[in-house]
Amino acid sequence: MKGTGFCLGKFAHRHYCSRYDFSATDLEVYAFDDGFVAGPAGGQYQSSTMDVGSLASGSLTGTTHTYSTDKAYLALNMNAGTGVCFGDASKGGDCSQIDFTGVTSVHATEGAFLAFKKASGTATCWGDIDCSSVDFTGVTDVYSTIRAFLALNRNSGTGVCFPTDASDDDCSQIDFTNVSHVLYTRTGFLGIKSDQPDRLSTAGYRDHFNPFVVPS
Repeated sequence: MKGTGFCLGKFAHRHYCSRYDFSATDLEVYAFDDGFVAGPAGGQYQSSTMDVGSLASGSLTGTTHTYSTDKAYLALNMNAGTGVCFGDASKGGDCSQIDFTGVTSVHATEGAFLAFKKASGTATCWGDIDCSSVDFTGVTDVYSTIRAFLALNRNSGTGVCFPTDASDDDCSQIDFTNVSHVLYTRTGFLGIKSDQPDRLSTAGYRDHFNPFVVPS
């Protein structure tokens, strides 16, 4: 791709890109939650949120999925089982030691990534959250807010939220039996139970309503 580009959206919030040169040949452009990364393959990349520096030749080639925390990016090649991270290492910018082989989904908080391998029932976290003590055996789904992950086992009706260093990050008292859907905002999870179609049961943060009647 070669030509010109312009950005629309939240100009005051790091999306302004008129200073970037879109005329390079073999230009690669990736969109993330909070900005863009653009540059020639193997050359000097630029980001609307940070200076990502020079990436190895072809390192983003074949990217199938992109993810971001507040201060780091992940470009994943799910077909090849490889990933490239850049940005603040403490917020997920360093994944050089992560094995992406067999990864089926990736999830992100504001400061950490989680790579989930459903077939083997394992997961790896990097950034500012450690999930090495979490047992992912039998986990069917993973969800995230800006501060925590939720690992749900629909078959056994169990779930675990982490980190749990604050009271509103803890879902250990939540009954996940028959939860059929999980909705999530930036700061909370909501579990919908299949055996209570007229009721909702909150799961995770700020468990003030458990359950409550859905207005008709």
